Amino acid sequence: MYGYYFYNIVAQKDKHYLIFQEYNIMKVVTITSLKGGVGKSAIATLLADYLAYYGRVLLIDANRQGDTTKRFVYQENEEGEIVNISSDENLFENIFRKKPVSPLTVKDNLDLLVATKSLKEVEDYIEHKERKSPLIFKRWLKRSKLSEFYDYVIIDTHNSEGVLLDSFYLASDLLIAVAGSGRDEMDGAIGVYNRAEALKNDDNLVNDDDEPIMKAKIVFVGNLLKSGGGTHGITATNDYLEQTKDNDLFITNIWERNIFRDASLENKTVFDIMNRSKYRDKSFEKYFNKLKESLETIKNSIDLA
Repeated sequence: MYGYYFYNIVAQKDKHYLIFQEYNIMKVVTITSLKGGVGKSAIATLLADYLAYYGRVLLIDANRQGDTTKRFVYQENEEGEIVNISSDENLFENIFRKKPVSPLTVKDNLDLLVATKSLKEVEDYIEHKERKSPLIFKRWLKRSKLSEFYDYVIIDTHNSEGVLLDSFYLASDLLIAVAGSGRDEMDGAIGVYNRAEALKNDDNLVNDDDEPIMKAKIVFVGNLLKSGGGTHGITATNDYLEQTKDNDLFITNIWERNIFRDASLENKTVFDIMNRSKYRDKSFEKYFNKLKESLETIKNSIDLA
């Protein structure tokens, strides 16, 4: 389904899926950074697509720019026209507007809650409520009984701080802070770590046993790292690799290749286009194998969270 580079996933799928069914474990993962343009949406779509081989996945687009949504909702109909297959019932923001919400099935084992620019209105409303509740999303997860339907919930976020982003952190099992070789990209990732620690140490965010509600583990994933394209980019990447190599929180890196740009331009995922002839040379085969290793590393961190 996703190409011969990932052939060995299929053999493992049933084993992992049965483990999740036996223990009924649902993992909530937030993909985040306080810096825009670091590739959060690309990682969210890539990871959700990959995890759908192992279990049932709900991908939530909580980024008002809707980049994740665009990768899935524009599909070809029977007349060959590209149409938007989503409806108002598929809007993520409905959970805050007390409206019916129904995930949109976009692939086998993969459902989506979509985002539009109107999500900004909801963010502003939550932010300026007289009684702010950073537990609003955690409570919705519990009420909706998502664990009966999904093994993984993946959340793509906007880079703005506030109550909504805090609510994702507090509801998560794992935070994936997207880092990069630039100063701003690294600052955005470190900002996630600092905010998570602040929530963990907030005396107002404790349970009945006086334990922190914030329990999410945090890992860093380097993204858009360059192996070519000029001396400056390569030097910055080498510096990043040197600075992070002994830090266990930095679990893996994803390297920049044109296939990510091509997929974005077509509103598709990398897996949708990876079998095209232009990506069948030896260099891409090697790249896809490394990409699979990175995704498997991320999956292992999720399963252990």
